Amino acid sequence: MQEVKEKLKGEILEEIDALNDIDMNSEDYNPAVRGIGELTDKYIELEKIEADRAKSEAELALKAESDKSEKHSRWVGHALTGLGILANTGLLIWGVITNVKFETEGNIPSTESGKAAWREITSFKRK
Repeated sequence: MQEVKEKLKGEILEEIDALNDIDMNSEDYNPAVRGIGELTDKYIELEKIEADRAKSEAELALKAESDKSEKHSRWVGHALTGLGILANTGLLIWGVITNVKFETEGNIPSTESGKAAWREITSFKRK
């Protein structure tokens, strides 16, 4: 693409140089000007095509980066959901085991410090 642009640019410059030698009132002047205009239009079209291609490549790169980021976010979301499910399952299992122990023994297993803290929290009821 670059070679074509360079050749076209060289041809435009040659035509402009040749146009300087042609008399403005001659019959050859107007067709030469039209020819330069057409060559210039083609050069502009090549520039547009090149700009569109660069834009498309940039959009594809941005989309690829966005897809990668989205995939990472999706994996993080799935991991957090899995952790939430595991935490709830663990809490449920712990609750069932504790409840079964309470049903069989008749008391809630606790430490002395836990009992003391609970007494301190509920001490306002005793007064």
